Amino acid sequence: MAHAKLSPSSSGRWLTCPASSLMEDGKPDSTSIYAAEGTAAHYLAEQSLSFGHTTPAERVGETILVFDNGDCCFEQDRKDWMPKDVFAKFEITQDMAAYVQVYIDLVDDLVSSTQGDLFVEERLSLTPLTGEEGAGGTADAVVLTSDEIIIADLKYGQGLKVDAEENTQLMIYGLAALEEYSLIGDFKRVRLIISQPRLHHVSEWTADIDTLNAFAKRVTNTAKLINSLDVTSDLTELFAPSVDACRYCKANTECKALAEHNIKLVSDDFSSLDDACAYTVSDAKYDSDTLAKIYGHIDLLKDWIKAVETGVYAKLINGESVGDLKLVEGRGGARKWANTIEAETMLKSMRLKVDEMYDKKIISPTAAEKLAKAGTLGDMQWEKLQALIVRPEGKPSIAPGSSPKPAINLNPVEDFDDITNV
Repeated sequence: MAHAKLSPSSSGRWLTCPASSLMEDGKPDSTSIYAAEGTAAHYLAEQSLSFGHTTPAERVGETILVFDNGDCCFEQDRKDWMPKDVFAKFEITQDMAAYVQVYIDLVDDLVSSTQGDLFVEERLSLTPLTGEEGAGGTADAVVLTSDEIIIADLKYGQGLKVDAEENTQLMIYGLAALEEYSLIGDFKRVRLIISQPRLHHVSEWTADIDTLNAFAKRVTNTAKLINSLDVTSDLTELFAPSVDACRYCKANTECKALAEHNIKLVSDDFSSLDDACAYTVSDAKYDSDTLAKIYGHIDLLKDWIKAVETGVYAKLINGESVGDLKLVEGRGGARKWANTIEAETMLKSMRLKVDEMYDKKIISPTAAEKLAKAGTLGDMQWEKLQALIVRPEGKPSIAPGSSPKPAINLNPVEDFDDITNV
């Protein structure tokens, strides 16, 4: 199966903003060190789930190579690799092993509790859904029971919390799995599970067949629309700028629709300075509702500004002209010894005291917890240390009204009845 143009992982974008697919066409795929780290973690999980003879913990200290094409291998298993083909190398640390094990335990528990059949890194055809010939997507884990399909997905990132409810990527995997296995079971529902171990987050959502069929119509209709477009098509009504649609869009740097959307957000919500002289002080200030409306668009504005900055930098670093902008030398990094051993030897020759030469500080609670997990500290020792740990209260942060977290009570006195003299 070929890599899908309308991929499940980008479905949140093309289902929302159909124009994005054509805007991205021909632009090279790019990755980041964070995405590569996620690829390595998935490979570690796959090797343990598929073959079972080694756990992630038994691999600690080994190195995973992530190649430019997305392939992975353990460094010691492939002797013919060329450095020029390797995008990144990741040593399997105790932390990585522990986080991946959380996901593995979840999958193992699913298989054990349902007595289902497990398929790891299962390649599923997307052609029936999107009409793209030969296109496929890979689900991290698929568990088949007598009447249910379970899609389990590992999210190794720790930036954004991802939920399973109406998650379009997993819903597409669910639909593809229903198509793939329709002849071997009478499935009543699809359960979607996301494990995000580095955020200690697990999200689960179950969709019945009617819900999925309705979603399938949306996917198929949007795919037909996108497949009918070409460079001469009128895209005017097909743009839908939003945080989710634009964050990772390869065209967000040059997208006029996004730029106009953001400029309109600002210009509509801020009064024109040309008429400032006609305003009283109260007229010149926007009210709380307007402030809340502006705040609601901050993430989109931040992402857009970052995308524009990244795009300009990329053009300049490649020698392209961008107006009268230019690259200049930035502020230098922190000073460090070119050779720490030579510096240490020279400092010793200057007869400095040990306390003058070296900085010492007690390890942090996080470092102590790692020692406990590694067995260096016993359970009772770690329990005693925990009694000495404090955690400052978090700084108040802004959240939408839909957040499940309760609002901070800034007027606690109002919680008590008035005290009167008796």
